[in-house]
Amino acid sequence: VTAAESDDFTWITRYGSGAHTHFAIGNEVAEAASGAISIANSWVEERGHVPVFTMFDGSALTTRMTLREIPGTQQPTDTEVTTALADVWLEVSGVTIPRRSAEVVTAIASFNFAGPNYEATASWTGDRVSRSLSLDISCEPTPLGDGVVRVPDGMTVTSLQIAGQALPVSVEDGLLAIDVPEGLCEAQVIVEMRSAIIEASQEELLEVEFLFEEQPAGYIVIPAEATEAEEIAAERIVHYFQWFLHSEREIEEPPAFPVVRGEIPRDDSLMIVINRERSEQPRITLPNLRHLSISAPDEAGLEAAVDQLLHVLDVKYVAPPTFVWRRATNQAGLIGDWLPDPVAAE
Repeated sequence: VTAAESDDFTWITRYGSGAHTHFAIGNEVAEAASGAISIANSWVEERGHVPVFTMFDGSALTTRMTLREIPGTQQPTDTEVTTALADVWLEVSGVTIPRRSAEVVTAIASFNFAGPNYEATASWTGDRVSRSLSLDISCEPTPLGDGVVRVPDGMTVTSLQIAGQALPVSVEDGLLAIDVPEGLCEAQVIVEMRSAIIEASQEELLEVEFLFEEQPAGYIVIPAEATEAEEIAAERIVHYFQWFLHSEREIEEPPAFPVVRGEIPRDDSLMIVINRERSEQPRITLPNLRHLSISAPDEAGLEAAVDQLLHVLDVKYVAPPTFVWRRATNQAGLIGDWLPDPVAAE
């Protein structure tokens, strides 16, 4: 069930529910579109919590909720909750995603509001290593209820402030509990998060030169008696850069990072060291720009660490998976152009 409708956009689709709800919104006309989206909360709410959304890139989005009587009923309790996303804007022939926090609109949080209406403006700033979420919420004339904020996988909450007051952090099943002080009808919620695995900043990681003139700039070092998980971790990094060189630099047989077992080579090349010493928790450290260390206590932790590393490197080494005929489409000049109408061409 889409659970959303709009007179301003061509189509809407949904996946997920609760604080993991995402709506993809399409604009298939030859001009920009803007407007509002109406969401039937009974399909997306969890535990009575109403979703709050941001744009997929973190830019601000205002969510408004109202209670209205169901047409054709007489009882005062026959009401339904409707959420409206205000000021959604799409470029020509674009896709946007709101999320409870394309373009995608995506959920980032959800709250239990007892009053007849509420308004929440949510946004986040930061990057793939650290970010800050801001929520400005009001629920006149009744006090605000409790809520939750979705914590992205691999991140940890470092601080929580509500109405300028620092509060204890409590996260369960990836949801940060928001207990609004009693009696408040409006408040600003600020949540600071950072990677639970990467100790360096995103900027520091992106300063590392993994390639030099389209060649690997160093080695990947794994233990002499490497486990299967350590072998796979090395292979993933090797294939990551091979794919980038093949798809973006159009090298038919791209060179591979050499994988060294045991001792670290003694030269000035970049060293990506995997599990030289197994840590108690997954960790990625950067002692200097020529030494990157990845460590974890087990297979799952090592997989998560490599996931986060490659997720950050995607910012610099952009090579999105695309369909096979991408090069032919580029050469034909179809990218960014309108496809001919097959019916009109008949």
